Amino acid sequence: MFTCKDIYKIINSPEKENLTIELKSFRKLFDDDHKDGSVKRKEIAYTIVALANRFGGKLIFGINDDGSFDGKNKIDIDKAKESINQICTGNISPIVEYQSQFLECPEGDLLIIHIPKRKGIPFAYINSKNSIGEITNRVYYIKTYHGKQLVSDSQLAWLFNNTDDPKFDYKFRIAIEFNKNLELLNFISDQCSREVCWFMPYILKRDNTRLKTDSTYFSVFFIQLFPYFVLKSFSVFFSHSWYIHISKGFDRMSSGPIISNFISNPCPVRIENIPVTGVSVLNDYFGDFKQILTEQFQNDFHLPPESSINIFYEEENKISGLLIKNPKFSIKIRFALQSAGSGMHQSNPYFKLLVSRDAFKGHEISMHNYYHLDAVGFLEASFDYPEYDMDEFDKYYHYYQTIKVLLDDNWNYELSLNNFPSKDTLIINDKLDQLLNRT
Repeated sequence: MFTCKDIYKIINSPEKENLTIELKSFRKLFDDDHKDGSVKRKEIAYTIVALANRFGGKLIFGINDDGSFDGKNKIDIDKAKESINQICTGNISPIVEYQSQFLECPEGDLLIIHIPKRKGIPFAYINSKNSIGEITNRVYYIKTYHGKQLVSDSQLAWLFNNTDDPKFDYKFRIAIEFNKNLELLNFISDQCSREVCWFMPYILKRDNTRLKTDSTYFSVFFIQLFPYFVLKSFSVFFSHSWYIHISKGFDRMSSGPIISNFISNPCPVRIENIPVTGVSVLNDYFGDFKQILTEQFQNDFHLPPESSINIFYEEENKISGLLIKNPKFSIKIRFALQSAGSGMHQSNPYFKLLVSRDAFKGHEISMHNYYHLDAVGFLEASFDYPEYDMDEFDKYYHYYQTIKVLLDDNWNYELSLNNFPSKDTLIINDKLDQLLNRT
């Protein structure tokens, strides 16, 4: 429940009202002019509907828009509660299960209506009923950064099918393996392995002793490279536009701009100029890391209009990622370390083959001859819809889906494993080879 301290914090903030807070004078509930009073109570109902249809919130009576209090003993609180109850039970469908709180502050008495976020179908103001009491017309509002607004048909369709603002997530696994000379193993040929291959000459021509002997440094080093690996693979597809169509065929993927009346205004960026937050070990290792990026990234990377991108390292460099920020959405790709050190991945089909021949010797060969790094990738997106038009939302959602398709098809180690023969098939083939060699 709210305290006077909470109220002071609200009225002293630059924006006193927001997506979850509305301030109203008690005069909005009562008026000597019955007709005008009905209009004002309708506005109260609209506000309750708008709050409930978005995040829920607090409707605070007793404070004016400028933050001043109505005062002490200015209103019959029981009558005010009765009026609110009539609105929530008689003028809104479904009925709003609100809670009320009477709060006495030195500057004035307040009535706070705690409005829950909807859990089912959207709330509506009952505009009219027929002679037998059936609702014949409903009016839908929703809270936005610009206040309350009438809901469009497309927004209403979204509200009936979804109870939350659009948020999406997707998880995938990344895995790379090396021999003790830091030569990449290509047992599993996915996009991650191909991008690592591209970077290995730069790694191997420098002193890599610490990479071979310090597993913590090894894991941090490659976790920090993952955002650049992904950007390099993406830059091929987003080299001319952010609003693209992905085509698949003959084991390849290609892309091209989508022809649309929508004004896309791409925002090109150079990957070597993307800002980095957190402590990077890459600059110390390479010395000329930015120059390497300039040489290797030939294409601009195109973002949606008004977008920015940055690379981040956090949680003691066990997590790295990309953050694309836009006033209307945000998309984050995170890479979190699971394990790193000596040995192959236990899910590697060839590791299983080694162990099937001789369990102890197979583990020993794996531990003495190979390194691995295992990470989980997370794609997360959130959108401010219904702050803007449904058509515009569709374009930004398509952008998220394009990124998801590229990650799923090119970067998901688990899917790459599915293209390999099963463990049993490999073991049978291996035993047949051994028999043939004996003969």
